[in-house]
Formats: sequence, C-alpha cells, structure tokens
Amino acid sequence: MKSELNKAVSMKDSGIERLSEVPEYWEARRLKDILTYTKGYAFKSEDFVDSGTPVVKATDIKQYRILEPTSFINSSTIESYKKVLLKKNDIVIATVGSQPNIVDSAVGQLARIDEKTAGSLLNQNTLIIRIKTKRISNKFIYYILISEFFRQHLSLIARGTANQSSIKVSETLEYLLFLPPFDEQEAIAHYLDTKTDQIDRKIDLLTQKAALYGNLKQSLINETVTRGLDKSVPMKDSEIKWLGDVPEHWDIKRLKDVIENLESGVSVNAENLPAQIDEYGILKTSCVNKYGFNPIENKTILPEEISRAKCSPRQGSIIISRMNTPELVGASGFVDKDYPKLFLPDRLWQTVFHRNPRINSKWLSYLLSVTRLKEVISFSATGSSPSMKNLAQEDFLCIKIFTPPLSEQKAIADYLDTKTAKIDQIIQIINTQIEKLKELRKTLINDVVTGKIKVV
Repeated sequence: MKSELNKAVSMKDSGIERLSEVPEYWEARRLKDILTYTKGYAFKSEDFVDSGTPVVKATDIKQYRILEPTSFINSSTIESYKKVLLKKNDIVIATVGSQPNIVDSAVGQLARIDEKTAGSLLNQNTLIIRIKTKRISNKFIYYILISEFFRQHLSLIARGTANQSSIKVSETLEYLLFLPPFDEQEAIAHYLDTKTDQIDRKIDLLTQKAALYGNLKQSLINETVTRGLDKSVPMKDSEIKWLGDVPEHWDIKRLKDVIENLESGVSVNAENLPAQIDEYGILKTSCVNKYGFNPIENKTILPEEISRAKCSPRQGSIIISRMNTPELVGASGFVDKDYPKLFLPDRLWQTVFHRNPRINSKWLSYLLSVTRLKEVISFSATGSSPSMKNLAQEDFLCIKIFTPPLSEQKAIADYLDTKTAKIDQIIQIINTQIEKLKELRKTLINDVVTGKIKVV
C-alpha cells in the first residue's frame, strides 16, 4: 500500500477554516448522527474494593492509552453495571480535565479499548462511544478523534478553569467530519495502523535509549558521590546501612548538622499555565524530580493572590518535595539562580544552611539524588494513602550522611557537572528526535483523515 499527495482527486471547500479542503466525494456528517454514547457510572467510594473487576476512571485515560487499573469493584456485582461494561474497540473519552492545551491532563482524553481492558467498567465523567452502523469504520473514526482538528473543536467548547474544565456531550457530538466510502475508510485505517506502528516503534527504541543514558547518569552520580574521585584512598565502614564503606577521611554527620531550617511557602490559587515574564508563579511539586529543579513547572498566580505568596527560590539552595508519591517524595533539585517572581507552595521545602556548614550545596544536591539515599528518604515518609506520602522535618534532618572535605566536595560537584552535562546533551538530542517523530505522526494522521494524502 502506498500514499501520495491527493492531486488527482477534485477537492471541495469543507466550509470549516481548520479543515480547508477535503475530497469532493467525501460526505459531511456530524458525530451525533453516526454514533451512540453511554455515560460512565458514578460509583460510590464504598463500592470499591482491593481487587475484582477493574474500574476505569477519567484520570486513567492518558495519551490514547488506559493506565494500569488502581480501582476495583466486587466481581459478583458486575451484572448491575452492564451498561458501562467496556467491550473491545469501544472508544472512551473523558469529559473532565484541564484545558485542552495542557496535553497530559487535557479534557477530552480518549482511548480505544483493547483486549486487556475489555471487561472493565467505566466510571463517571466519561463516555463510551460506539458506531451505529457497520458501514462506518470504528478505527477510522478513532483516528479522526485523535486528530488535531477534533482537539481544536474541544478547545472551543471546553468550559471552566485551566485546572478543571469540562465538555458538554451535546456540543462534543456536534463535531462535523467528512467520511469517504467504507472501503476507503478501512484502507485509511489500515494505512495509519501500519505507519503509526512504524513511528511508534522508533519512538519506543529512542525512549529506551534515552532511559539507558539516564541510568548511566544515575550510576555515575551514585559511584562518584559515595566513593569520591580518587579510588586509591583507604576505605572505612561508614556504619550507615544504606552506604557501606566510604573513604577513611570522610566525616559522618546528620543533615541537621548542615541544614539549619527547611522553609516553605503557602498554596495559592493559580491558573494551570506557566507564568510569563511579567507574571508571578507558584511552583508545582513536579518542579523537582529525579532530574533536578525545573522552574518552568509553575502555575500563574491569580492577581488577587499574589500578596499571599512567599518564599522565592534562592541561588545555591536546594528545593525538596516533602509530600508526593512514594517514588518522588524527597525528590530535590539545586537552584542555579534567584527566582524572585516564583514562589514555593506548602508541599515544597527550601534549605536554609547553617552560617558555616562546610558544605558545598551543589555537592549536597548530588548526594540527595543518590539512589540508595532516596530510598531511605522515601522509607522515612509516612501516610495512610499508598499513593501519597509525607516527610516530617525532624525525620528528614536526622538522616545520617557523610561529608568529604569542602575542597573535595567542590571537585566532585564540578566533575559531575561536566560529565552529566554531556549526558544531558545526548538525552536532549534523543528527545528532540522523539518530538519530531511525534509531530510527524500527528501531521500524518491529520493529512490522511482529511484526504490531503490519498491512500491507494
């Protein structure tokens, strides 16, 4: 099967600016005319159990996939919920979320149900979409719904704030699309399956490659921070369970010996869009992760809330996540400069060092990212929820660490800065390749489902 620019076929004005022209013989239809829908069921909290039949929630629908289920109901009650029992090839769409421009959590997230997810139930704030007739290809409609043109339609009808938006079913189903004959729909769907699978395989390989370089970076940090640059020096038992042997001349301390205080800000109301140069932002907890501090991860503070914000990131400090998932609680990042227009929420800490701590803060930031120490920090966090843990200041500050002489700390930090920068550069090149492939995938779908490229 091959494709070519659709020059041989007569085109007509679609009447829709975003679509421009479509093949003359394609038929205009609205979604409401070709499909049926069922709203998800509003399960009560007491309905959920530890295991049983999976329940797909709106938040489980991400980037055209269904996440691994975390909610279940008793399988013996499944007969009561037949209307929301998912079948293979059903299309599900979330009717709540953030504004459509916030990709990962946008309202209108959708996915096509595979064999693995079939048999699950669908929770509220969602729709099950099924095609009315066998003369319309389910897979072709799915590709239309993941096209940029449908996303643009959702952005026009979404109501609410950046953090919490919704779409009305009636407005969603008013979407105007153009249908080729059934055989061509099937050919287009098959063509896109083949081409997108090829692109996805390349993306997966590049993603694995980036992960390998990420692991290399982590191993380099682990080895260098815990063993130093000179591998010939005598070693001693650190008497710290997570650490093992360290160079003989290194001292054992607690974090509170170098950190005098952990300050935090307050949570304020904000729009879920990064602050512009003339605006003020509140940092998200996602501003610190296993890769360090990312100031772009912030939300624009509402004008009436600015006076409440406090505690801006300071150059040379370390920001720490005190409340997060078990994997990310204790995540930290070094602050490279002052950010006077950004502020910490109450879920983030910022280090305040003793006046003469004999500590290089960049070295300490590398230490806090050592895998085994992160495990210790995560283990010391508490909380009844399996998905959210909280660090107490005293527990964190009592954690034992080791400290090389100040000059050696600086040498280690400088060495890691140089080495990790080179690895980061390689990862960035790979990520750029991934983004180009994603853009190619998106453009291909847009052009094929609107007849700009003819599938022969």
